[in-house]
Amino acid sequence: MPEVTQLERALRILQLLSTGARLTVNDLYEHFDRKVPKRTIQRDLLMLSGAGFPLVSEKTGRGNENVWYFMREFTSFFPVPIQLEELMAAHLLRRALRAFKGTRVEEDIEALLRKVDQLVPSSLLEVVEEPSRLGRMLDVIEVGAYDYGPYSSMISDSLRAILHRKVCRVSYRASGRKEVWTYEVEPHKLLLCRGRLYLVAYHRVHDDFFLLAFQRMEGLEVLDKDFVPEREFDMASFREGRLGLMSAGPVKVRLRFSPDISHSVRGRLWHPSQRTRELEDGSLEVEMKVGITDELIGWIMSWQDYAEVLEPQRLREELRRRLKRMVRMYEDAPALT
Repeated sequence: MPEVTQLERALRILQLLSTGARLTVNDLYEHFDRKVPKRTIQRDLLMLSGAGFPLVSEKTGRGNENVWYFMREFTSFFPVPIQLEELMAAHLLRRALRAFKGTRVEEDIEALLRKVDQLVPSSLLEVVEEPSRLGRMLDVIEVGAYDYGPYSSMISDSLRAILHRKVCRVSYRASGRKEVWTYEVEPHKLLLCRGRLYLVAYHRVHDDFFLLAFQRMEGLEVLDKDFVPEREFDMASFREGRLGLMSAGPVKVRLRFSPDISHSVRGRLWHPSQRTRELEDGSLEVEMKVGITDELIGWIMSWQDYAEVLEPQRLREELRRRLKRMVRMYEDAPALT
């Protein structure tokens, strides 16, 4: 680290403390790569305190060592410089989160970015004439995405309940069912999968996690009832045996993708258990341990005749059965005029 002036040291110390950190002289000594004497750092802290900054100093209990920190209400009053790459990432994030279009979450993201833009230093404004232009560097194509605008209040209430660990009462119409069921659940997180938004919630009676699709909710009420989680949702365990959301007993699935399509498969992660092998003819072999579900079968069929199931045999037979049924459907259909 090059030699820094007292002003530069003071600014760095203020930025560190404004994050809510509690720092000793030794901590700052390490931060400055041991190139600034401890006595100098001590004088800097006393100078900042004497200048009126809301610093608190108290004994740590280790000899004469003191810990320094900002009063709680002032922890974020000192702005942290924004870099061009950080500004660009913030605006790109807005474009990537199109699932929340039309919801209160989208409004909150827009409000946050307006505040971020106000903190952009003039040196960056010379490079970026209009900060929001950065967001237009990315576009997202979504096929079959849901419009979650009508569910805006339920999404916002869910996030509030997750944050404050409040029990929710959810009225829910399961897929293919006419009746509406009501559950009291403990919300843990939101899950976005292929354009669909779910609430991951724990049900104590069933001792299991439910995936509740927002588009099937008839209502969601945040109750004045706190909960302490009995179990935490483990995404790694959840993904075991699932290509996406549907679950079944995991088996070894081995596929061969032809040279004509292997470039679209190569380098993409389809499942954490996946292993790939390049074959001499340019084709690609993919192996993963997942359950045989409609989700898996639909994904394989989406590759048409460019993908062949090598194992297990029962998956080959299931695909053959479905393909025969599709052929019959079109062979027996009357000609359309």
